Amino acid sequence: MDNELVSIIVPIYNVSSFLEKCVESILNQSYYNIEIILVDDGSTDGSEYMCDRYALNHSNVSVFHRPTLGPSAARNFGIDKSSGKYILFVDSDDWISKNLIEKSLKKMKSDNADITMFDFTPVRKASVDFGFIKRSFPEHAIDGYKVLELLFLGAIRPYVWTSLYKKNIFTNIRFPENRNYEDLAIAYKLFAAANKVNFIHEKLYFYLQRDKSITHTMNPADYYSLLNFDSEIDEFLSENFPDLKEKAISFRIQRLLTALRITILLDDSEKYKNIKLHLSKVFKLRSIRYITRKQFIKIILVKLGIWRLVMRKKYKELIVQ
Repeated sequence: MDNELVSIIVPIYNVSSFLEKCVESILNQSYYNIEIILVDDGSTDGSEYMCDRYALNHSNVSVFHRPTLGPSAARNFGIDKSSGKYILFVDSDDWISKNLIEKSLKKMKSDNADITMFDFTPVRKASVDFGFIKRSFPEHAIDGYKVLELLFLGAIRPYVWTSLYKKNIFTNIRFPENRNYEDLAIAYKLFAAANKVNFIHEKLYFYLQRDKSITHTMNPADYYSLLNFDSEIDEFLSENFPDLKEKAISFRIQRLLTALRITILLDDSEKYKNIKLHLSKVFKLRSIRYITRKQFIKIILVKLGIWRLVMRKKYKELIVQ
């Protein structure tokens, strides 16, 4: 394997309890020609000093301290600072398998792919795999159009940390800043820009799901991000892949149902009506074959006004008064 440089970008914000495990897993990679870019996004819990120590003790680690601008801005900054031909994103509370880069790079080169995807293990409390349905990745490399189909049909997830990328795929693509759900807003663009994508049928990334209350989703910014995302992907597909619009219905509906739940938690009737109206425009009976049974039931309950009552009862203690 050619000894080409791989840039690993880690956005960091107040993760002192998890940062060591994350960075050590990157430093201990079996593939050695890497640069680690730590983007401290205004940490105040000691993470910033941990970054400085890593940069001081390791010549392939760089740290940049910035005011808090969010993970999208941190990732974009990391892309601009990177020198490698390839890019990997790692969230600062996660960690990676020792041979993730070696295996991903070997697989990428075998098909001359632009993106190589790998599976991941969701974990809680440091190292326990609490189970995950195995996804059906194709055995062979496919083009970006086919990957979009898999994304819309739920076979793959829109997480940017599940892939190794050729850096040049980011030439005209950046993470949207000052909004949430940034992975959703960029994943489909990256897949569409790829000539070839291949897959590794191994869980090489460990995604730590920290205990977070559902109140984490009680954020008006999430509502606007999801609504904007739906409008953007509708426009994108209309202009570039109109034949995929129906297949994307389930993907879009799932995000709109999330936005609907947020409006219930916020106890915002106007936003609820807006999302409900938007949902009715997206869902058409002719598209029923592309949505799940669970989604169909929820849509019917929404139309009957029952789903809101059920959600209000379920989350009674969390609803903003």
